[in-house]
Amino acid sequence: MIFKKVLMFSLIALLHQADKMLSIDASLSFMTEGIFFYIFNELLSIIKNYGRLGLSLHEQLKTIVTALKD
Repeated sequence: MIFKKVLMFSLIALLHQADKMLSIDASLSFMTEGIFFYIFNELLSIIKNYGRLGLSLHEQLKTIVTALKD
């Protein structure tokens, strides 16, 4: 688990270096795209774990999580 987080931060740092080398604007950068990907991935994980606990989950969220798993 810790290795996965270290790898994630290393990838973000690598993307930042690529942005600097290519002189890419921060609003449309590789780093920003990578950060949004990981934020979305973590939110999806939180929602899935919330559902696994047996707590009530809105039907639309259940549908979205099921669609994304497939």
